[in-house]
Amino acid sequence: MRAPVESENLRACPSYPGYYADEKGGVFSDKARNGRNKNGQLRQLKPVLNVCRGYWACSLRIGGVTKTVTVHHLVLDAFVGPRPHGMECRHLDGNKENNRLENLRWGTRSENERDKIAHGTDHRGEKHHAANLTWQQVEQIRREYRRHTPGFMQKDLAKKLGVSRRTVEKVLNNRTWQRR
Repeated sequence: MRAPVESENLRACPSYPGYYADEKGGVFSDKARNGRNKNGQLRQLKPVLNVCRGYWACSLRIGGVTKTVTVHHLVLDAFVGPRPHGMECRHLDGNKENNRLENLRWGTRSENERDKIAHGTDHRGEKHHAANLTWQQVEQIRREYRRHTPGFMQKDLAKKLGVSRRTVEKVLNNRTWQRR
């Protein structure tokens, strides 16, 4: 089997021998499928969208073991190099499905979190899947608790809003719903 020649828009992934990526987010393999590989040509892999996380991924066969790897990691591995320790992939436009090289960078967790806030793709507050309150209700809890006498109970606020006393306590102690 001959190895393909690398071009400007197709490069080998050093961390994943036998796999290649292009600048547009395509992933290719020189490995035989079902024991056949016509003339040693590359075949394009069909990525699958991970419904829970929202990233495109491909199944790679490495050393007899199948491993699922996200497309953005393969593109960065091929063009920038293996992931540095403590770094993660950043999608500069906030679109998890855009795996073009110009949209990807290795960055720190805090850079990635700042990007999510800037793009509005973070899952904080009302956007969180387990949110029981809205920002309006959180502000109401804080306002009413400050306004009432020391005998006023958190359970009264909780009952009024239909949430647990613990939820109200976490809001008042800034363990959830930190001020924006």
